[in-house]
Amino acid sequence: MEFRTLDTYTLKAQLAPMAVVVIPVWLLVFAFAPGQLDAWQTALGAALPALGIPILFSQIGRDQGKKKEPTLFRKWGGAPTTRILRHRDTSLDGQTLQRYHAKLAALVTGVTVPSAQTEAADPDAADRVYESLTRYLREKTRDHSAFPMVFQENMNYGFRRNLWGMRGAGVVLALLGTAGCLAIAILRFMGPGSNWQVAGGLVPVDALLLSLWLLRFTPNWVKVSGDAYAERLLGATETM
Repeated sequence: MEFRTLDTYTLKAQLAPMAVVVIPVWLLVFAFAPGQLDAWQTALGAALPALGIPILFSQIGRDQGKKKEPTLFRKWGGAPTTRILRHRDTSLDGQTLQRYHAKLAALVTGVTVPSAQTEAADPDAADRVYESLTRYLREKTRDHSAFPMVFQENMNYGFRRNLWGMRGAGVVLALLGTAGCLAIAILRFMGPGSNWQVAGGLVPVDALLLSLWLLRFTPNWVKVSGDAYAERLLGATETM
């Protein structure tokens, strides 16, 4: 199984986050043996696909994101599409929300879209209806050629969610990478005629990655993409 045989979503939303996590490992290998990096890449490029490692990595990335997704939803007050469909939410203007509700009521037979009063009386029951409507929309927009923007935002959300899901491993590897490159640079600087510049130059790269894990890759960062996907998903009703 080669990388190019993996579908676009798997590559971007599942495999790419795992690649970001292991960047410090590659940098540490390069710092330790910069002259041997091409040989390492050649060997791994042949071995990893044959062993099915890309598929394994993609599944690990997906599983970690899906496992922690309920935590994100609790922090946000619900899944993005569920929240936006609520009458009490202010993400959409009232006329747009009313139009989406009317279109969904016409599209999905056997489902009554809650009114503002019904939602206020039983918010949990209303959310279950919104979740059902979301599942309907996901199934109806699986044609990537017909709904390219929905697919694009879904990949963006999947990438961010899965990357955040591996935040713990990312922080640990970035810390180890920073410390390892710094140690190699110091030892080579102290040794006679040793080339310390490569390892020393990789320390700020690892440190930057660590700062991204700590400060940028947060639930709010994932929420921005989740909300964008929800808006695109609901916007697809305009052409149904």
